[in-house]
Amino acid sequence: MGINLKSWLRRKPEPACVRIDGKKTVVIGDGPARWREALQTFDALRPTLLEALNDAGAVLRVTRIEPDEDEDEDEDTGGTAPTMPLPVAAPATASGTPLSELTQLAALIMEAGDRGALRHAEAYSLAFAKQTEILQIVADRMTATETAWQTTLANQAERQQSIIDSLPETDAAGSAIGSLLQLAANVKPGVVKGATK
Repeated sequence: MGINLKSWLRRKPEPACVRIDGKKTVVIGDGPARWREALQTFDALRPTLLEALNDAGAVLRVTRIEPDEDEDEDEDTGGTAPTMPLPVAAPATASGTPLSELTQLAALIMEAGDRGALRHAEAYSLAFAKQTEILQIVADRMTATETAWQTTLANQAERQQSIIDSLPETDAAGSAIGSLLQLAANVKPGVVKGATK
């Protein structure tokens, strides 16, 4: 066949059906394999004239197909024309239905994605474990820092209290510093001495 029938078929406006040699009509379906199925039908019927028709049956375009030279020579010599290779059957699913090329491609892409995810799962797991370990170390250090800070505050308050206790009563009570020291001694983390609710 001299022309590219797939391009001819898919040219806009797309046909609803194709009349072969003015006799048989091939309906173009709406599935993803409709062009391939139409081309396989043409290969099997070996038409010489194709008419693309719209839904109303009006002719959109026409093409004439010249027979291959090999076929002409075989007819002249009385031989038989070479047979067209049969289309290879698509792999079937578990239920026995054939898969289309797009379905096969989708399955390959999905399988490649699954393999990639499995390959990287161990690395992701290790990274997550290390991140958890680092967060635990940071939390432990923050707890230790807070505990040390509270201990330092409590020790400072006790030292101030011992300084106040060592001063004579009049000196500590009569001075502004003494009253501040007295107030600071009464304040400990979370507890205020002498506070009333």
